[in-house]
Amino acid sequence: MKKRLRKKMSKNGKRILRIKKCTDLVKWLNDNFNFEEGYVSDIKKIDKRTVRMCIGIQVEGNYVAGTPKVLKEYTIIAKGVRNFKNNFQYDPDHLIEGLFHIETTKGIGIDVDLPEIVQIYCKELWVEEPRYIRTITKPWVSEYQLYAKVPNLELPKPLTWIEQLEAKGFIVSWRYGGSEIKLPEQVPYPDYSGWFLQETNKIQYTQFGIFIRGVHPEYNCFSIMIENYNYEAGKDLWIALTQVIAGFPDVEIRIGNCELTGTQWNNYIHSGELPY
Repeated sequence: MKKRLRKKMSKNGKRILRIKKCTDLVKWLNDNFNFEEGYVSDIKKIDKRTVRMCIGIQVEGNYVAGTPKVLKEYTIIAKGVRNFKNNFQYDPDHLIEGLFHIETTKGIGIDVDLPEIVQIYCKELWVEEPRYIRTITKPWVSEYQLYAKVPNLELPKPLTWIEQLEAKGFIVSWRYGGSEIKLPEQVPYPDYSGWFLQETNKIQYTQFGIFIRGVHPEYNCFSIMIENYNYEAGKDLWIALTQVIAGFPDVEIRIGNCELTGTQWNNYIHSGELPY
């Protein structure tokens, strides 16, 4: 006959699952996909031998800013804790890699990245039945990567990017990784994927710049992905190039988990405000 995990009632009337064996812990974690890309909203030491953690995972919706989603969140209480490090930092907005069991000969153990790795060794875990939270996906903006789709426009030639950035006060040149200055006519067109734009006076002491990760020209439209590779280009040049892209008519910009128009991106640059 299959053995069931022990359950009891908490003071607030919620059912509690008690986990004492590693096999039971692994099963519970697997049932919750190891909380991959989940989050920890709270973790604290209650007393010398007790740690409480609130951990959840998204079960409905997507990761696009401003869209609805449903979270499944548990409160778990580690009882009989030993050797717990309490002076850690964590970010409740950090997407964790997961919650994982630790092999141990005494009791059970778990670890989680907050993003600092935190390990808990204990006698048993008490897991309250989950609560479901309806909320909206928070926006976040990448500081180094942008994707844009531009309709009704031919892919700009290498010289055009130089001229557009010069109009914003930046003297730039093309290069490939670690190379010297390359003239615009030396840059392959229409596919200059893998090339870099960098301020001309920085090329002699840098290796990279703004990386053109990919360009995809199609009939009367194109898409482009750029990265501030190793942050070598500097923030000002990065912002200037994103503004050039935002100036294309009807451009669709994806940055972080945000989907923006060119006007919305420029508004964010100047005000720090997003339309969510």
